[in-house]
Amino acid sequence: MSRHAGVRVRVVRAGRTRCGLAEGDYFDAVGSTLRIPSGRPFCLQAMMAAVPLLMSRTEPHAEDHWLERKPFVCCPDPRERVLLSLDRIDPDTEPS
Repeated sequence: MSRHAGVRVRVVRAGRTRCGLAEGDYFDAVGSTLRIPSGRPFCLQAMMAAVPLLMSRTEPHAEDHWLERKPFVCCPDPRERVLLSLDRIDPDTEPS
């Protein structure tokens, strides 16, 4: 992985979203930069649920660390039923 490894926050489950998120929607966090695909919105509440974990997710952990076993976070609005996956990416090889 490059020295600027990042995290892709991807919607893996979207229940009854009022914010318009759909499975497969994502944003990338690389260093101190957020990249959202052009023309696509991303729910601020869901985004803010993931932000506190981004820096920790770029670092490798022991295999049994909870963030390695379950790299997921839920939107704080329980009615939304949105589940996000925090996947490490190498932005030098990932298409944006």
